[in-house]
Amino acid sequence: MSKIITGDATPEHTAELCDTHDKIRYTTWPATGHTAAPLGFGAYRVHVNLETHRHALRKALLNGVNVVDTSANYTDGGSEQLIGSVLQECGKEGLPDREQIILISKAGYIQGSNLSRLQQMNPNGDAYPEIIHFQQGLSHCIHPDFIEDQITLSLERLQCETIDFFLLHNPEYYLFDAHKKGMGMEESRRVYYDRIDRAFLQLEQEAQRGRIQYYGISSNTFTLNPAHYAYTDYDRLRELARRIGKNNRFKMIQFPMNLMETGAADDLLQKGINDQVVTVSNRPLNAYFHNQLMRLVSLELLEEDPEAELKSRLKTLVEHEKKYLETVAPHLKTDPEKQKHLAGIFATGYYLASNYHKLTGYWNWLDQQARFLADSVSYGVQEINNLKDIPESVSQWLDEYVERINAVLDQLTLYLGYHAAMLNNRIFNLAGQLLPRHLNTGLLQDIAVNALRATAEVDVTLLGMRHPAYVDDAIEWLSQEHPPLSLNKWRKWHKALKGLSISPS
Repeated sequence: MSKIITGDATPEHTAELCDTHDKIRYTTWPATGHTAAPLGFGAYRVHVNLETHRHALRKALLNGVNVVDTSANYTDGGSEQLIGSVLQECGKEGLPDREQIILISKAGYIQGSNLSRLQQMNPNGDAYPEIIHFQQGLSHCIHPDFIEDQITLSLERLQCETIDFFLLHNPEYYLFDAHKKGMGMEESRRVYYDRIDRAFLQLEQEAQRGRIQYYGISSNTFTLNPAHYAYTDYDRLRELARRIGKNNRFKMIQFPMNLMETGAADDLLQKGINDQVVTVSNRPLNAYFHNQLMRLVSLELLEEDPEAELKSRLKTLVEHEKKYLETVAPHLKTDPEKQKHLAGIFATGYYLASNYHKLTGYWNWLDQQARFLADSVSYGVQEINNLKDIPESVSQWLDEYVERINAVLDQLTLYLGYHAAMLNNRIFNLAGQLLPRHLNTGLLQDIAVNALRATAEVDVTLLGMRHPAYVDDAIEWLSQEHPPLSLNKWRKWHKALKGLSISPS
């Protein structure tokens, strides 16, 4: 068994990185005195069993990245385990000492093995008070007893004595749940901040025990309209911390910020800086705009719009589907419910022909919808093939169907990718008109990251670096120096976005 890694990040040791990595433009956090690279290693999708992820994390640390952000639920604990495994090598082969690495983790989500463990602790009820059962397979909790338990488990996975910053992870799940249950806003907010207050008191105790240095909140709702039922009010959090005492350890807030989600520039960033709270932005390249997932990267643009070919392939597929009732259905000796289900699967082309222009974007298509449709068709084909005495005509129809649906899915991917590239080009061109030229080195991702790097009020931006190539990009961005980008410039950019259409035209 590996020994526990002692120590924590210190201002003195983190400052030493400026000498060993003189190409990186480090900044010092007034809130805690730590010196940090302005891009941090976002460990959302990394896992201990993947050597590529291990290599990426080692490479980032070797090249001066010294902020690592994870959470108990990231890859079901595999993210923390990877970090702990790599931290065991600290101080060896050029890797920084533990005292030079700023470690952030979080708790709140109950899913995967964590959910199973809590169910085993109390098969007849909840293992801890105040658990929110949000949906099947996903619960949430910030009760003090749960926090104590989660810090213990995170420390075990990280193989560390201390976590530098420990955050409540999206506590607004309570507000979403209360709204779903019809609770009034005034009452739900009263309960919400009462729960956070008790969580803060527990985290203060954890800091006194030396298991964490500081604490804070990671929330996606800091920047919502204050009238929104799920809004998390930074001022209320600051007041809760101040009531604990002037030496409270509430020192970090984390929130989404990117070219399309600019709400933090309104007043959150300035408040954080004024209060000497570390401001951490996440999702620099993954944005939600008009309820559509976007990835802020330059994409290759095809010379011609693929829509005409898509319509042609859909027409061919629909014509083939019309033969289902006469060629396939009469030979399916199965119950009526299954026959109805199969008929729906083999009307996918008909559905897509009427709805392809309503699909929610290229990235959501790649992540979910394309796989769902392909899996659904595969299931239908397998179900029919498993039936007895299927004539050759049915097998031939299925073979042709698979060929034609795959042709449609491929072309639909091109179509959605084409319009995603068009949209990103419009953003790129708009940025060229409004944002300083020095941020633009030729690619949309450069503008997206450099804009955050140039914003002095953002202490650190978390960047997904699960592949070594992504680390190379980060190292290049870290070596660049840019004049400051003011919050007022962000606000002007936000106004310009209001005229941006996401429609294909």
